[in-house]
Amino acid sequence: PSGKLPVTFPPVGGQIPIYYAHKNTGRPPREDEVYTSKYLDEKWTPQFAFGHGLSYTQFTYEAPILSQKELLPTDKLTVSVIVRNAGSRPGDEVVQLYLRDDAASFTRPVRQLRGFTRVSLQPGQSKVVTFTLDQDDFALLDESLQRIIEPGTFAVFVGGSSETDNAGAFKITKGAKLKGPGNAIPRAPTVQ
Repeated sequence: PSGKLPVTFPPVGGQIPIYYAHKNTGRPPREDEVYTSKYLDEKWTPQFAFGHGLSYTQFTYEAPILSQKELLPTDKLTVSVIVRNAGSRPGDEVVQLYLRDDAASFTRPVRQLRGFTRVSLQPGQSKVVTFTLDQDDFALLDESLQRIIEPGTFAVFVGGSSETDNAGAFKITKGAKLKGPGNAIPRAPTVQ
């Protein structure tokens, strides 16, 4: 088995709607604080996260390597990660890349899927998966519904589901206005 969930499964029906690309709240949930956005009688995390899947083997991810730490809106960012089959059986893994804009003039999702690909690995084998992000990935709509890129910090997450904490960070140093409709569909990366 190597399929991944295209939805988020809640532990109880009262949690619906629940999805990975939700907007952040003013008080993100914390177990040790009472006055944060969470349920008092249930956990706030999903039963099975978006992108979750099972396999007969285990996969490990090294920290993502970013081609730049600071870039202009017209630059492209290359994110590479080494994925290894750490188990004793061959298997397929769907490598997923998520992007988060840390602060923007309009609320953004806590994570947005920006790329994914399936890799087949023999026991002990590793591959480098490379994603390329560009201005279409960094853009958002302003109050006039024009596509813009705002300066600020971003985080990229690469892993086997939307719950991964395998992250890297970069900064866009200058804002820009963009023309055209943009690309809302994640693109496939290269695999070596």
